[in-house]
Amino acid sequence: MKVYLSELKLIIFAHVKLDMLNIKLKTLYADPRCRTCFQAADDTTNQYCLTCISGENRNLIEEFKCEFQDNYGDNNGTVNICFICDYTCGSCLNSQPTGFVTCLESPNRYLTILGQYLCQSSYYDDLTDSIECSKCYYTCQECANSPEKAACTECPETRIPSNPTLDNYECVCQFSNFFDDGYALKCQQCDFTCNTCNGPLSSNCLTCDNSYRYNQIRKILQKLFKTFLQLPISLFLFSAQLNKKNQLQIINLTHRQVD
Repeated sequence: MKVYLSELKLIIFAHVKLDMLNIKLKTLYADPRCRTCFQAADDTTNQYCLTCISGENRNLIEEFKCEFQDNYGDNNGTVNICFICDYTCGSCLNSQPTGFVTCLESPNRYLTILGQYLCQSSYYDDLTDSIECSKCYYTCQECANSPEKAACTECPETRIPSNPTLDNYECVCQFSNFFDDGYALKCQQCDFTCNTCNGPLSSNCLTCDNSYRYNQIRKILQKLFKTFLQLPISLFLFSAQLNKKNQLQIINLTHRQVD
């Protein structure tokens, strides 16, 4: 009987110790993303982190999770140390430009169907790993990674290359009756009375449009002729009679002088 009680005590003691050990192990087991935590890991996606492990490129977020920093990825959680993405990506599956999951916000970039986050028209990538695109010279539709006015590679409507034989060139106004206002991508049209100008007003003409002057005179003559045709027929008859009478008076006067 004593042996039985002793064995029973030993079994109970062993179970109690084992349960305590299990509780201790559970308490010590944290999510592998956490440096410290306030609760043991469980079967949910919660991490319960208080701090993150240094060197893994992760930040603690409001849900108490250690998530990859901006411009880093962890291949959908399959790697512990986050790797850096291409500089245009917010998060990624790999470090290639097309390996993005999300893109960093930029007002001057757009996402292509090939998955590249490129600079918009009239902007260029300065190749400094900056998400922000730089502005081309204001006359360029596209440019060769430079803000210089002679770095254009494509001109907008109303402009043409200053030297189309070169790869890079200035974009100048295509027509004489257009002018460069100093900031707009496209050239602006002169007043219709100008052949050349330096502004939008008729007072900004440098030379006049001769065809416009000719057309104005032609319009005035057409208007006078139309008015003449609208005069009453009686006025024409009176004028004819008056002319006939004057002619008779002139003939009589001539005969008297002869006599």
